[in-house]
Order: sequence, then structure tokens, then C-alpha cells
Amino acid sequence: MLFETPPEDFKPNMTLAACMVRYQDQFLLLLRQPRKMFGERWGFPGAKVKMDTDAKDVVVREIMVGAGIMLDKDIIRPYKTFSVKVPEGDIIYNLYVAELNTKPTVHISTHDYKGYVWATPVEAFKLPMALGEDECIKMYFGLKKPVIKRITNTAWEVRDNRSLR
Repeated sequence: MLFETPPEDFKPNMTLAACMVRYQDQFLLLLRQPRKMFGERWGFPGAKVKMDTDAKDVVVREIMVGAGIMLDKDIIRPYKTFSVKVPEGDIIYNLYVAELNTKPTVHISTHDYKGYVWATPVEAFKLPMALGEDECIKMYFGLKKPVIKRITNTAWEVRDNRSLR
């Protein structure tokens, strides 16, 4: 489960950092290899943060190594830090956002990932997501419960002025 505030019984044994790499209304999702934590699930590029390591440096490295995209550290901004409770233990999850002006070519590391997709929020919600990524997407875009449209597939209400188009 994903929490914005750590629950009373929260005892983190790991820190992860990830980045929502955005281009227009889409963001990059990577499909993790089965042997990895959250294997066979889609998520943002990210990795474990070792002690005495800057989480933003981890994100820059993982985007480069995992997706083949070189980003300037200055365009990556912190979004939120979450507390996550999963069977593997309690995790501190630092989520960053990078908004790009051009869509980069992706070259995934097949050691860590099986595939990638540029997805809109609605498209992402149809995928098996890792680590509460769907909740992160809902929070970031200000989305709440699904609304069924007559002509289109499931859409999502927007609480603020951020556009999904």
C-alpha cells in the first residue's frame, strides 16, 4: 500500500527513487524483468538508493542505464516521497518528475527490463503496475474515480487544471 504519510508501524528497510519522464500527455513506463522486485509489472524508471547516495543521482543513472536516455539533473524535480508497505518490507519511495520538450528514443536495458511504452494515464491504468504507480499517477494528474463515457473507453475526472490532452 502507498501512503503519503508514514503509518505508525512503518519501519523502512529500503529506499527507492524513480522518475516520471513526461513528454506532452505521455510518460515512460518500463516493464520489469520477472526476476526483479515487482517483476512483470510496469513502472517508472528507478532503482534502490544506497546509503550516502543522492536519490536524484540514482534517477539520472537509472534513466540512462535502464532506458538509454541522458537527462540533465537540473530538469528533474522532486514530486513526492511516499511510504510503501509491501510483502518485501517497508519502502521509502522518492518520486521525481522530468518534463521533456522532445520525445527521446528509448533503448532499454534488457538485463533489467522487458519492454517500454509511452502511455497516457488512461492507457497506463490498463497495465499491471508496480509499487502503487497507478496511485502516484492519479495523485500527480489530480484524478479521481473513473467516469464511463458513452463513445470512448474509461476516462478520468480531472480535479485541477492540468490537461491530459
